[in-house]
Amino acid sequence: LLPTASAMAMIRHILLASLSVLAVSAFTPSTLSAYNLGLSLRSRSTSLRPSTGRIVMKSGGSCPISFFSKLGGDGEKDKPKVSLFSKSAGGDGEKEKTKDVPSMQQTYMQGPMTTGSHGPLSETELAEAKAELDAILAKGFRAPVRSFMDDPKTKWRFGEAPNYDLANLLFLKGKTKNHAEGSLEQIVEDLVKTWEMEASHKTDVNQWETITEDWTIGANGWKMFGKEESASVGNYNTLSWGVDKEVWDTSMSWDETHDVMHEAFPAFPWEVLEVFSGPPRVMFSWRHWAHFTGEYKGNKGQGQLVEMYGMGLAEVSEDLKLKTVEIFYKPEEFFAVLEGKKEASEIAGGKSLVGPGCPFIK
Repeated sequence: LLPTASAMAMIRHILLASLSVLAVSAFTPSTLSAYNLGLSLRSRSTSLRPSTGRIVMKSGGSCPISFFSKLGGDGEKDKPKVSLFSKSAGGDGEKEKTKDVPSMQQTYMQGPMTTGSHGPLSETELAEAKAELDAILAKGFRAPVRSFMDDPKTKWRFGEAPNYDLANLLFLKGKTKNHAEGSLEQIVEDLVKTWEMEASHKTDVNQWETITEDWTIGANGWKMFGKEESASVGNYNTLSWGVDKEVWDTSMSWDETHDVMHEAFPAFPWEVLEVFSGPPRVMFSWRHWAHFTGEYKGNKGQGQLVEMYGMGLAEVSEDLKLKTVEIFYKPEEFFAVLEGKKEASEIAGGKSLVGPGCPFIK
């Protein structure tokens, strides 16, 4: 059962007191915990993850997981090939690729896991990814929970529910936060990831369980899209609508935009950094990242880490469905790195969001 309106208020006050921020809400007090709020969201799906043996940190605690070796990112052509597996599938990977490449590994095409190779991944590479993910989860780490994937009537873009093993692996290996179990950050992160899954894979918007009927989304004060139109043009176009056409052409189709990004990265993980206010208006900061192992507009990556930071403002209903989502970020600088016009280090660590930090008075 979903929490009542009165239950939501107490959750908000408890969470925001711990975060030392002020939230605006008209809910009346009750005593439901934030943990149960998280469970209420997840209980709408039968694909729950085990809750035992997880590593729990204080909400917002910074804890990068150092599974990657130092990849390097200066773009030097004489650098060795970089693989995002702990143990590479081997060389250029061509010998181990099979003719029957799986199509449901998150999306129908994955980019290269090793610089100089090309996606999609082979059966062998996917098996390696699954084994490595299982080993990480066995240490107590938590994979994201994406709900609403079990309804047999769902109309899936590629014929069946997606498999997120590869995306979860790269998320766990590259994230910078371990949010406390049941925290508002964890709940927001799972909700957004569930919405992204629905937007990418459910072709019938009436089957999207994460949004209200009048839901809208947009970025940077540009056009706000309703559910039908955003589903048609795709997330990349929706959130890049105001970017110069020479940088990002929004006339590309849903498939074309995804092809472009999949040529560059094996996956494009996303995490919540901090949540500053609770329901019904949730303000949060976020980070997107990927290792540039592929190619973008003729520019070949060298495995360097490319990061994108931004803010989000989401209004949610009492049953935690998204009503309005506004994203704020600088996509032009991210695309400049992919085109080879900027170094990845120039926007690393959120520099594009907060600036270089140079003192005004020397």
